[in-house]
Amino acid sequence: MADRKPSPSLLVPVVALLLTLGAPAPVRAAEGPFSGYLMFFDYLDLTHPLSEAGFLAQPHPDAKELSTARGGLRLQLRAADELSSRLRYDATVNFDYDAAQDSRQPDGAQGDGVSVAFKEGYIGINRVLPLVDLRIGRQYVFWGRFEWGGVVDVVSPWDYGNMSAEKENFRLAVDAVRATVWLDPVTVELLYLPWFAPNRMPLDLPEQVGPLKVIQQPAAVPGLEVGCSEGGVRVTSELFGRAEVAASWFTGYNRSFWLSPRIIPDAVTGFPAALEFTPRYSRQHMAALDFEVDLGALVLLGEGAAFFTEDSDGRDVWKKNPSASTVLGLEWEPDSRFSLQGQVAYTRVLNWDRQYEYDERVSFGEPDPFIPSRDQYQFTWRAKVRVVSELYFQWLQLLNRHDPETWDMMMLGFFSWEPLEELKLYTGAIVFRGAENIGFGRLENQARYFLELRHYF
Repeated sequence: MADRKPSPSLLVPVVALLLTLGAPAPVRAAEGPFSGYLMFFDYLDLTHPLSEAGFLAQPHPDAKELSTARGGLRLQLRAADELSSRLRYDATVNFDYDAAQDSRQPDGAQGDGVSVAFKEGYIGINRVLPLVDLRIGRQYVFWGRFEWGGVVDVVSPWDYGNMSAEKENFRLAVDAVRATVWLDPVTVELLYLPWFAPNRMPLDLPEQVGPLKVIQQPAAVPGLEVGCSEGGVRVTSELFGRAEVAASWFTGYNRSFWLSPRIIPDAVTGFPAALEFTPRYSRQHMAALDFEVDLGALVLLGEGAAFFTEDSDGRDVWKKNPSASTVLGLEWEPDSRFSLQGQVAYTRVLNWDRQYEYDERVSFGEPDPFIPSRDQYQFTWRAKVRVVSELYFQWLQLLNRHDPETWDMMMLGFFSWEPLEELKLYTGAIVFRGAENIGFGRLENQARYFLELRHYF
């Protein structure tokens, strides 16, 4: 089939529509338990222009000219209501049409490119026991103090292939039973996840590793058995009315995979002919402390966590080693027009022998594997500026340093504008940079310019 000539088709009519908008309309009062939005969106693949400009760290010879990576229409429907003082429910479903997934063939079906996603849905029961609230179903669980770059936020997975301005686009809800015990000023959260949910991210292995052909197998995801379930507890307490501290324990799986290799011998000679890789998920346990101190216009934040993994002695070069991580950050909001957040993270990899890791992977067939150092750092900063009434600009940057010479980064910048009370526009770009198979380098081909126009109802 011949390639279609790409065209950012949604951008022109959407921008033209915005230029014709008049004065804001009054807000309609909410009626009933139903709400949602209708969204037109277009995400343009920036890999080729960024590569041509020399910005990216890797070559991308197969990248197409500026084209739509995903674009079309989304209808989000939400039903939420309190049935009584003790019982409530909340459910959200997305209906998407993505032109990039449409076959666009003369004999194609009308449903081509259409998908349904059950985003969130739970039943909440207040005071199921004295001082205990219960929430059962698909829900978002965010632990820790930082939206980006934290170390305690290990429960709800990330969706790296759909990242954009709003959290709902790049985080995934988990199926969980969540009990909250209110012991003022202490709150205890008990969490049980019967089924594992991984991070979503593209996985494109190279065709060759040295002289060996690469065979990529489907991921070996933990099953639905009770023994594969996850759980945790988080205890939070207020201090002096201006501070909050929390202690967390979580036992489950790392949301990111590790690659399990296997050498495939030649049927005739018996010499290695190929490498087979299977993505797998390792058990890990996390013990953590975090805090937040409100100092008026300034907020001090911190997290610290120890991770205990399956590779306790550091001798398995494919699995993650145990580690200890800390993050310290500041949020400054001098007025309603400007806010700034900055944070620094440090990770110490335990039981780590860099030379041993390198030698083992070379002996397996990798020609020159990258092995990070024992001490690793991350710097994150985010700024939000109100340009004029109802028009905001936000900028986010994460920079990882794996050793003194190796780094990777992610940048996200966008405008959000509410020309009408029930209409919102997002436009901006997200860009990744890094060497192959290093941090954000795995996502270099996910750079996107995006435009979203939402009408809320």
